[in-house]
Amino acid sequence: MSLGGWVNDYVAAEQRQAERGEPIFIFYKDHLDPLSGRVDQALRDGDVKSALAGKVACKLVKDYAPDRAYVAQYGVDRAPAIILVHPDGTYHAHLGAINAAGILAFLERSKPPGERPRQDAYIPRPFDPKWHSTLDRATEAANQQGKPTLIVFKWWLGADDWKLMRAFDAPEVQRVVEGCVLCRLDYDYLPNRNHLRTFGLTRTPAVVVRHPDGSYRTLEGLVPPDDLVRFIRDALSSPSSQTNGQ
Repeated sequence: MSLGGWVNDYVAAEQRQAERGEPIFIFYKDHLDPLSGRVDQALRDGDVKSALAGKVACKLVKDYAPDRAYVAQYGVDRAPAIILVHPDGTYHAHLGAINAAGILAFLERSKPPGERPRQDAYIPRPFDPKWHSTLDRATEAANQQGKPTLIVFKWWLGADDWKLMRAFDAPEVQRVVEGCVLCRLDYDYLPNRNHLRTFGLTRTPAVVVRHPDGSYRTLEGLVPPDDLVRFIRDALSSPSSQTNGQ
């Protein structure tokens, strides 16, 4: 969403940066903080507006948890703050109140490269996974992309099967499967039962993490999301010696 030329969504800001090759200027504010109000007013200054031309202007707010998580990677833990994120991924940041002259000086001295953001910060992002419905298509995509394949075998009548599928909506699960090609196979379809047996599995629900070299790890039955995350993370980092001909 865009308000008066300002984007209030960091995902949209990153997309614009990727399209335009421009730096992102972030104003991180607290609606209830008078200091944030003063910075907001300073950003309306004509010279500041001119200096922000050619930059993706983005406003993020303290009372929205994903925004707090996003600015944390730039060392920002309070509002108000301004951040300039360069196209090379490095950044400069200023915490605390700042007037129009200070913003102009910040922009002038904030030349790339800056500091590298924290890589361990969890930044919530939209998760719209593409689930392949055949193992052949998933295998083809995984081979093209050089990614591991995460395969879920499920039966539409199984209560545990649906609970396991819903676990993939949990943010902590989404984080560990983002780098996988996803495949969902229904037990009702006879060829999928053959695939199930190929992996040494006997029942649903079941999960397989298969690496590009053909090695794989398996999990049978319903497990809590934390255990599912642990299994997937371990399977991705430590391939099994098991292999199949898929």
